[in-house]
Amino acid sequence: MKIGIIGSGDVGKTLAIAFSNHKQEIMLSSRSPEKLSSFINENKNILIGNPFETASFGEVVINATPGLKSLDALLPLKHALYDKILIDLSNPLEFPDIKLSVVNTDSLGEQIQRLLPETKVIKTLNTVNSKIMVDPSLLGTLDHVMFISGNDFIAKQIVTDILKDLFKWKHVIDLGDITAARSQEMLLPLWLKLCEKMGSGAFNFNIVKKNRANNEVSSIWKPHYFIPYFE
Repeated sequence: MKIGIIGSGDVGKTLAIAFSNHKQEIMLSSRSPEKLSSFINENKNILIGNPFETASFGEVVINATPGLKSLDALLPLKHALYDKILIDLSNPLEFPDIKLSVVNTDSLGEQIQRLLPETKVIKTLNTVNSKIMVDPSLLGTLDHVMFISGNDFIAKQIVTDILKDLFKWKHVIDLGDITAARSQEMLLPLWLKLCEKMGSGAFNFNIVKKNRANNEVSSIWKPHYFIPYFE
């Protein structure tokens, strides 16, 4: 599969290396390729292109731009992203206040979908750091979950297969249409506070379910009667 990654920060580079290690064809976008010279030398299988070339290259495209810059970065790519899957893992966080610029009645995921109405926007991977995105086994053997939302069922299934087959996420919870991106993004202030308190971003959220019949607790998610916890 050809994967285009818009954004060449730490998240974009981590994803590019992970996909490349799984034998996918990768193009990483950069407006200043000269700043990636050492990365290019160490990862010769990863192509570098400008954002439009990268969006055109990918069968699936990933938005790895900073949330407050995502709309401006994606608007010029509207034609290149026509009828494609766009995995959006951005968050509309404002620093240093750690507050969301979009919240409650809207989300950045929804804004991107309105900006690109002919693109299949799928929100996922925005609630963990980049290392956990591509290797949840770093957290041990527990059955960690990842959330996903979007309007197109088939696109969500394709992204779910990517998460499970390539990155080995055991449980991917479909929260519904793209309006569910509100709840995914609203986890981020909590995530950042936990990161601050624990001194590490190496954690994830899990869902546990209590069995009414025998009071056993299972981390295998099923809808209804669940409570969240973190490690």
